[in-house]
Amino acid sequence: TDAAEAVCTAKYWCSEQLQRLVLDGMRVFGGRAYFLDSLMARVYLEAPLALYAGGTVEIQKNLIARAMGLVARR
Repeated sequence: TDAAEAVCTAKYWCSEQLQRLVLDGMRVFGGRAYFLDSLMARVYLEAPLALYAGGTVEIQKNLIARAMGLVARR
């Protein structure tokens, strides 16, 4: 359905953007970002979990392709 496609697309896009933004933030903060008591270090450690919550990125891509009527490659 259109709703499923929209949800999968949003989840995929947001999780990819989170990874990019966290890496940019680490660059901005520099060495201080790696201190374990910093918020940036915590976000850096937790951000990859977004790639797997609710299904991996590959699963999301397959669901999007199926919703669009395309056959996902294997």
